[in-house]
Amino acid sequence: LVVASVLLVLVLVATFLLFFKKQIKSDVIEMDTGTIIMTYSDDSNVFALKDMVPTKDTEGVKSEKYYDFAVSTTFAEAKSIDYEVVISVDDKNSTIDEKNIHFYLEKQKSGTFIKILGPVSYEANKSKTELGAGSGTMTLAKVNKEIDSVDNYRLRMWLSEDTDISKLTTKDFAVKIEIYGKAN
Repeated sequence: LVVASVLLVLVLVATFLLFFKKQIKSDVIEMDTGTIIMTYSDDSNVFALKDMVPTKDTEGVKSEKYYDFAVSTTFAEAKSIDYEVVISVDDKNSTIDEKNIHFYLEKQKSGTFIKILGPVSYEANKSKTELGAGSGTMTLAKVNKEIDSVDNYRLRMWLSEDTDISKLTTKDFAVKIEIYGKAN
């Protein structure tokens, strides 16, 4: 009975650890003078929606389909850290032209998410940004930090209400969310 109880506890602990290991992922940008970490709760930093339907902006900004992520900045010797939140189209998982997708970014302040950008259509960077995001990506936010902090973000996207879907066989779209930054 004792052996069975110990085995049961070990199985439960292992299951718990495996579950939570998958729940939080992160990407790290390390610099000599500071660190930027993007943490996300899904298995990857890709936000994908399938079988999208045309949606009014007034409904899209309140949609329950969103992607939450956090950006942590930690200082060593830097006086400040600049970072930008960037998205890029995940072509292998997208069947809709990005011009038909609207984006809405919010940032949490005092426990409430407030609008940072949007609703906007995808507007690609024409060249590489100062912080390193490539041409073709879209910058959603540029931030300067002077103290250690954690910024919580929520990204929503939806199919524009004026999109003609009569010729689309699939209505899927996905973006990859990335952070680019530098210490000053």
